[in-house]
Amino acid sequence: MSEYVTLKAKDEDVKNIAILHLKAFSRDHFTSRFPIDLLEEYFACLIRLNEHCYVMYTLYRNKIQGYIVAGSYTGKAIDEFMRKNMLNVFFVLIKNPGFLIEKSADNLLVISLHELAKLV
Repeated sequence: MSEYVTLKAKDEDVKNIAILHLKAFSRDHFTSRFPIDLLEEYFACLIRLNEHCYVMYTLYRNKIQGYIVAGSYTGKAIDEFMRKNMLNVFFVLIKNPGFLIEKSADNLLVISLHELAKLV
């Protein structure tokens, strides 16, 4: 018998998903810098619009072990989230200026390597 149970994600799972996300993802991932309430709203939007959203809990649902959020409307969900939360996301960027600088530098390096590869 399995020690885990996988269920379709529901509204009541959003808080647990957000908490796990903050624990599991490094600070390199932009959403790991969201305050918990903003992250909950982000996942609520993704789950509401996507058809493949699941959570894995220990058998008696006392501890979340993982989640999957996937589907055809992820872009639409993110667009909706951003329309409603543009100002909040902007404040997250302002509070984390190093993130923007770091990601810009990473993108410049990728572009440079891509251009270098064309020459070879």
